[in-house]
Amino acid sequence: MESVAGKVPVVLAVNKKDLVDEAAYRAEDIQAVANRIVCPHLMTSAKTGENVEVVFRALGARVAQRQLQIA
Repeated sequence: MESVAGKVPVVLAVNKKDLVDEAAYRAEDIQAVANRIVCPHLMTSAKTGENVEVVFRALGARVAQRQLQIA
């Protein structure tokens, strides 16, 4: 993919924060993925709305920063 679009800004949004006790992945697994793709990660809940706006703001900030680096 990088060969087509270059490096694109990414924020890993992990949904179902409201069901953390039933999670299929551990926090360490999520951190490992975020480290591998070099991006921040946030636990979110579409049901409660928790951190949903924060994720979009974080992604927007990363896009803006990327654009400033290109310009």
